[in-house]
Amino acid sequence: MSNYTHETVPTQFVETKGIRYAYRRFGKAGTVPLLFLQYFNANLDGWDPAVTNGLAADHEVILFDNAGVGASRAFPSWSCLDLDPAFPGIDDL
Repeated sequence: MSNYTHETVPTQFVETKGIRYAYRRFGKAGTVPLLFLQYFNANLDGWDPAVTNGLAADHEVILFDNAGVGASRAFPSWSCLDLDPAFPGIDDL
């Protein structure tokens, strides 16, 4: 289990196809991770730590900024139809 919490885990980055994505990963390693995606223009800091830390006790948690939102870089997608191509590096998280 990671010693990090929602409040202490460092932001990491992965780049794929010229887009830099920001994410934070913490919780119980070796479990099926829970990927937290935000709506429209919200970022990974919008999640309630009481929720994410509670889930991290039994699961690995990944907080994620989509392209162009928060600490990620690129022009943001304005349609949910564009989200699938925006995740080509999801396996790298």
